[in-house]
Amino acid sequence: MAVAGRSQHMAKVLDRPLRLAILVDSLDKGGLEQVVYNLVRSLSGSHFIVTLIICSGDFGYLGNKLVSDGHDVVAVGNDKGRLQAILQERKIDVANLHYSTCYYETFCRLRIPIVYTVHNSYTWLTNQEFKARKKAYKNMSAFIAVSSQVKEYFRQRFSIAAESIEVIPNGIDVSDLADAKLPMRQKYGFLESDFIFVNVSSFTPTKFQGGMLSALKELITIKPNARLLLVGNVLDLEYHAFVMERIRDEGLAACLRIIDFVPRQELARLLGMADCFLLPSLQEGWSNAIMEQCILVCH
Repeated sequence: MAVAGRSQHMAKVLDRPLRLAILVDSLDKGGLEQVVYNLVRSLSGSHFIVTLIICSGDFGYLGNKLVSDGHDVVAVGNDKGRLQAILQERKIDVANLHYSTCYYETFCRLRIPIVYTVHNSYTWLTNQEFKARKKAYKNMSAFIAVSSQVKEYFRQRFSIAAESIEVIPNGIDVSDLADAKLPMRQKYGFLESDFIFVNVSSFTPTKFQGGMLSALKELITIKPNARLLLVGNVLDLEYHAFVMERIRDEGLAACLRIIDFVPRQELARLLGMADCFLLPSLQEGWSNAIMEQCILVCH
């Protein structure tokens, strides 16, 4: 990665590891959270001393995993004073903010340069949120976009100079996918004769689970053994309730399974038992789920 390469060069110039603060709103479950989790694990080492700062008051599922593995993780909640004390105690050299602009003023006040990672095309921002973020972005030293499309949208929407944005696609840990071919159909109530479509995404309108229900309703009239497997945690309670109501009202319960968030090893097995992977999202930054599926197909 180009930015990581420059940071390693900076560490050599400093003749010591670079003290890096990675900041995120929460680190529970989801694609962005998995990216940050992988980043903390991969960067912690000889070139970096990493402190993960979580803006919410608790660590979350993935945050707790990092704590268990001995990583430096701090949940600051709404305490700006505590954040400032942590930055000063750790003598942070540079900060990497992921989606969040939480407490960016504190970093600026301490003259800590900020590298901001753009994970998606932020089309959902209200006008007020847009103005607040545009103001915050003026204080960032550099940007990372997870895809060229994300870079272009971000550049145009927020009037950011193209040369200040580096494109670095997300990566995944392929070691978790090793047991994908283990038999799983019987465990989840599927028959060997079922043709299983799988989608892995949190329940939000942009992931378009409702569109998959519409397709399934038509498909089972000509392919009765078609089955839909939806895997993901609930981010939008109202939208999840809408999906569940449609399943009930349209009589689709026998044709699909919904599974909440599962550990990655279990997720790999669910992907491995499916016949077709679905990604009907209305927008994606750089999909972890489709990368995981591509790895399984290649292996």
